[in-house]
Amino acid sequence: MPTLIYDRDCGFCRRWVERFRGITGDRVEYLASADAAKRFPNIPAEVMDRAVVFVESDGTVREGARAVFGALGPLWLEVYERLPGFAPVSEWSYGLVARNRMFFSRVTRLLWGEDLSLPTYHLARWLFLKGMALCYGIAFVSFAVQAPGLVGPRGIMPAPGLDPAMLAWAGAGLSVVFLFGLLPSLLSALLWLMYRQVYLVGGVFLGFQWDILLLEAGVLAFLLAPWGIRPRLADARAPSTAALWLVRWLWFRLVFLSALVKLASGDALWSGLTALSVHYETQPLPTVGGWWAHQLPAGAQRFSCAVMFFIELVLPLAIFLPRRPRLAAFLGVNLLMLLIAATGNYTFFNLLAFVLSLPLLDDSLLGRKAAPGPREPRARRALGWAFAAFVVPVSIVQGLTRVWTPVARDPGLQRVAAAGHAYQLVSAYGLFAVMTPRRGEIVVEGTVDGREWKAYEFRWKPGDPARRPGWVQPHQPRLDWQMWFAALSPYQHNGWYLAFLQRLLEGSPEVRGLLANDPFPAAPPKAIRSLFYEYKFTDAKTRRETGAWWRREFRGMYAPILTLMPDGRLAALAPPGD
Repeated sequence: MPTLIYDRDCGFCRRWVERFRGITGDRVEYLASADAAKRFPNIPAEVMDRAVVFVESDGTVREGARAVFGALGPLWLEVYERLPGFAPVSEWSYGLVARNRMFFSRVTRLLWGEDLSLPTYHLARWLFLKGMALCYGIAFVSFAVQAPGLVGPRGIMPAPGLDPAMLAWAGAGLSVVFLFGLLPSLLSALLWLMYRQVYLVGGVFLGFQWDILLLEAGVLAFLLAPWGIRPRLADARAPSTAALWLVRWLWFRLVFLSALVKLASGDALWSGLTALSVHYETQPLPTVGGWWAHQLPAGAQRFSCAVMFFIELVLPLAIFLPRRPRLAAFLGVNLLMLLIAATGNYTFFNLLAFVLSLPLLDDSLLGRKAAPGPREPRARRALGWAFAAFVVPVSIVQGLTRVWTPVARDPGLQRVAAAGHAYQLVSAYGLFAVMTPRRGEIVVEGTVDGREWKAYEFRWKPGDPARRPGWVQPHQPRLDWQMWFAALSPYQHNGWYLAFLQRLLEGSPEVRGLLANDPFPAAPPKAIRSLFYEYKFTDAKTRRETGAWWRREFRGMYAPILTLMPDGRLAALAPPGD
């Protein structure tokens, strides 16, 4: 049997031999140099003292870096011998480590800890799949309770075909089955298909980055899910290496691009580290935590912004590093996600980002020592690597289109990026590339007599200045979110908004059910108007004196005053500004 001879008295050597055992398995025997003299009398003692020695089954003897690559296998030895410059660099590096074992032993402990055995990811995969089941369930239920008012037959934008609410409730039910570990491979595929159908019928109400992110993560959940009716954690085959790396790659792109697009946008608020001075009050659905964060002094806001850039730009690089740096990245980025969740309502996004970070942790970090276990069937491994060969280059092109103008304008690269967006298999991410400096809010009012106007209050978006900002995540009130986007552009660009007003004039109970109140419970109003205000957080002194969380200034009409004609069409009573 091929044999690797090492110095048993060297702690650094012993730890790395344990690592190599996990890689080579039963193909290589490991023998301490003190025990090798009788078995290999032809190898001088001074050779075994200065370097590791690898003895092939035919008696060929190699030492140093050549011995290491020989033990790893024929492919690595071929690279060592044939790739120009690789051998001398390898031998120089090996000699550097051999002469400074104490230093590199400390580096090893710093990066890996005491345990250098080959990592396993059984528990990490199990937690990832449970997290995906939870995210799917939240997304399905959140949409199901709103679907009648959004895309139902009497909703804002009715969707043809299958009832979206029924589809979403069915998806929620399958998510529960998936959560309990039944048929994980089959159900991960079904859940992806169902949520993609919800994504398509949801139209403008489901065009958010976390919806697309859930679909992309869902493909990876299928590649990671074990086969069987209810595979047990201890008996499951080892997770696909390609799928594990694709989840890490998705998490890396999500976090890293979030910072990169901000810097590439040229927005002075980001480059000047002042964006957080307005972000908390201009984000879609602020929280009371955001109100308190807004009160921090300017210096603290700039420091927070700098820390955010460090977390998003530097820590994600740890996916390419050993165990302990990955743990630091896991903790740092998820601390940022907790702070984001405390200061803003971002639906299931923060939870999904946490779930995607779980494959950064091996079983040892999670407190479970596991044997590597059998590998997945070759066909399934090949599928994972084939998908990786598609995802990695396409995602790199997509990322470059977000941050580099020459790439974004190249027709060929545009087609490559579009190939990934098809079926939501791989997408580019990056929230708030350009900061919104002021908060506009649309206040919808109705009247039955043309003299007294009453306001419709939304459940979560700002309206009454005295109403406290609340937490609604992981649920996403999608109409409230769309109202934030509507305020950023003219009403002519938001066809759904006019449809929304028409449903209020018709008195649609499904649409009225999306709101916090109905000021016209007996009969719908005769006319509706859209007032446009600029909202700002109050300061602590004003809050104590008045009880108001917001102050607002009227900026004009957002849309014409509208009424419903006898034939059911909308008609304008007055243009904006009158």
